[in-house]
Amino acid sequence: MVMVDENKYHGGLEPTSLSKRAFGTPFEGSSMLRSSLSKTNRNLDLMVHKRHKNALKQARLSRLIQKKTNERDEDETIRPEHDMMVLQEEEDAERAYAAINSEKWSLERAIILHGTEETSTTGMEREELLQQLTHSLKGAASDLYKAYSILNKASQKLDLPPRVAQDAVNTLCKYAAQKDGLTVRGVSSRLSSAQSSKEATQKLRLYNKHKQMSSLAGALLFLEARKHGHKRLLQEVCKCFDGPASSSKESDYLKLKHISKAMKELRALFPDYMRANITLKDEGLVEHVARQLQLPPVAAASIEVLVQKLQNSDEKFKLATVCAGATLFVTMIGTVMQRLASQVAPYQSSPPPAKRLKTSKKTKKKKTFDLFSQDALSEDIAYEMRQMWDAWTEQTPWCRKLREIEQFCNITESILLNFYKTNIYPQRNELLLMLQRSSSAEVENKCKLKNTPRARLLF
Repeated sequence: MVMVDENKYHGGLEPTSLSKRAFGTPFEGSSMLRSSLSKTNRNLDLMVHKRHKNALKQARLSRLIQKKTNERDEDETIRPEHDMMVLQEEEDAERAYAAINSEKWSLERAIILHGTEETSTTGMEREELLQQLTHSLKGAASDLYKAYSILNKASQKLDLPPRVAQDAVNTLCKYAAQKDGLTVRGVSSRLSSAQSSKEATQKLRLYNKHKQMSSLAGALLFLEARKHGHKRLLQEVCKCFDGPASSSKESDYLKLKHISKAMKELRALFPDYMRANITLKDEGLVEHVARQLQLPPVAAASIEVLVQKLQNSDEKFKLATVCAGATLFVTMIGTVMQRLASQVAPYQSSPPPAKRLKTSKKTKKKKTFDLFSQDALSEDIAYEMRQMWDAWTEQTPWCRKLREIEQFCNITESILLNFYKTNIYPQRNELLLMLQRSSSAEVENKCKLKNTPRARLLF
């Protein structure tokens, strides 16, 4: 016992220094005491941690019971701070789940994970992202990227502008987010009982998934192309999709009924979107038909003028029928004029015919009128006529088969011929004069035919 001088130290306490070791500076015979204190300390820490863990477990169990019963019965054995910790854990877990799943159908993340080197980022970022995602999120990103690739390939085959493909991709992502998948009801195949093996079932599942993605992409491209004035036929859209690489090639992989099923799903999810597409005007049909038939610019402009004229009549017809009739009429005009131009060319290049000697025969033969053997009326008229025939000779062929017009206008032969006989052929003279007036300089500048090169020479 050491006496302390209270006069020397304030309060009677002698100052001491703390040891750098856990249980004081070792001294002789203290090893057993130090090991005992260290062991007791560890046991106390484990006991406190175990009690805290059991208390949280009891609080979580009580929380689950409250959620299922929808009753707030306070348990006296659960301390308030433990209850608050459980609530905080639930909020953190929900916030983390929402942050990850909010981008479940994110196209940006799908491109990072499955895109090529040109479109994706570094491999390190991809690996970090893969570690954070669950199996379902990885599968969603894979499916979305496959659908995105299918849609882009079909858009390139259809020769659609980038804006059409971009809008279709945006709607595709909205569909996937709202339905939590890219499935289309009614677009699937089944196996026979003899082929029901595990490997065949897996292949069929992948085949059905690919077909559902293709049908959805086809429906979106058809609607968006129609919306932006670049209309494509459904048959043309179906031909742009191929089956998966593992399956055998089919000539009719995607059918009209598959796209119809996809449109039904879109109508159920987005009624406003479908309603806006249904009420659109088919202004791009004439350009589409002219482009598919590879008609010259003057022929395409003439068809557009005739379609506007026929649609403004009292009788109302479908645009496809009017467009097909006008196309048939214009191609027939061009075919006749080009045939006449080919007959005129030899007469323009050959010298004028020599005068015949008078014979002694007294019988007078009736003179027949020959356009190419008569004298020219004037130099100006002859020059204009030569210009017109030369212009028709230089034109690419206007002749098109009736089957081609039916195919690209999507109508039957009987409807086309009936419309032509009843509505175009009886007023052919008026329509020809209207085309001639539309190409003249007197008409207003808004007329497309007047602004088309060489239209005035041809008509």
